[in-house]
Amino acid sequence: MSAKSTLTGNIYNLSIATTMLILLAGCGSDQGTEAMTEAAPDMAPAVEETVAAVVEQPAAPIPQPPSQEERAERERNKAIVAEYMEVLGDPEAEQEFLGADYKMVRGEFHNLSYNADGSELADMSDSLQEAFPDRNLEVIELIGEGSTVVVQYQIKGTHQGNFYGIPATGKSIDVEAVAILELADGKIVDGWFMSDEVRLLNQLGTIMPARADGKVIVPPSNVATRTGDAILAEALANPIDSQEYRNKLKVNAYKAKGAPDGMYPKKANGRPYNTYTRSGFLHLAEFAKEPAKSEYPMGGAFPDRVDMISTLIADGDKVVIRFLLTANNTQSLFGIPATNGPVGGWEVGIMTFNGDDWDLGWWFGDDHGMLSQVGGTPDYFALEDSTE
Repeated sequence: MSAKSTLTGNIYNLSIATTMLILLAGCGSDQGTEAMTEAAPDMAPAVEETVAAVVEQPAAPIPQPPSQEERAERERNKAIVAEYMEVLGDPEAEQEFLGADYKMVRGEFHNLSYNADGSELADMSDSLQEAFPDRNLEVIELIGEGSTVVVQYQIKGTHQGNFYGIPATGKSIDVEAVAILELADGKIVDGWFMSDEVRLLNQLGTIMPARADGKVIVPPSNVATRTGDAILAEALANPIDSQEYRNKLKVNAYKAKGAPDGMYPKKANGRPYNTYTRSGFLHLAEFAKEPAKSEYPMGGAFPDRVDMISTLIADGDKVVIRFLLTANNTQSLFGIPATNGPVGGWEVGIMTFNGDDWDLGWWFGDDHGMLSQVGGTPDYFALEDSTE
């Protein structure tokens, strides 16, 4: 047992107590090579003694870092996605990269499109190519593991056509976006996108258009998720001696309710990383007014918050996590009255490590989607001076 403890401690390289790691690892299916002996009966036979046979259990295979073949597949998938991003927004050109059963789970401008769907706003809207004829993308990060590729990118262009009910303004946009794509046999089979729709509307000097019927449409989630604790238990039961594994384990533990102390660092700034490069629901806080901003912060609005993970991958010094913030809105959020109803807000995190040091934390949340769920109205995000 002591040898197993030493090995586990070396693999994790964390400050958690060794005995706790053994206990957690024991929750997995690894039975080791210990012999199993049949229990003796309460009373021995009168004629002869029998000895139960010793059954040797095969050692469970030890998970290894990605093989050369797996890493080559990862790079092929990233190369395919890099080419796809060059034509994203051109429906005809996109077809070359999409599988026959391709499913668009979430579009780039998800809240705007759902707000317009089935209304007069959709009828007056031009195509994306007409709305932004000079649209171009700048890829910031390409991160992949297994069949998943994540892209962090900037959307740039000039607004020259009707965009989900917003007449042409002639203004330029430059907004952040993330794509999470699944591939099979060299084709993209699943696409999930999220853009900074609040920043886009601000740059156009407007807010989300109102529907004539007065409805506020909340888009569905449509992605399977799991608790951070369930994913963490699996990871601890199948340790891998690699830097990517250790980095991913820290991010996983940070989003698990029951993670033991010491599984992720606690820095002097109160966070597990050195630098906070972007907050998740940035605009909800940015547009909040005092004193409500201080009296009703984000954390207080969702006291029973649980983050449900749908994606967790590592590639080199990067770890990407996509999760759904689930909770009941039982307290005011930045002064917006509580609905006492459930919410599910998407957030993506891209973390940067320097060896074992968790260096940067970049979080990107669906501000407009969250606003709709807590009962806020689009004018919450209105600029005080629309000429800015």
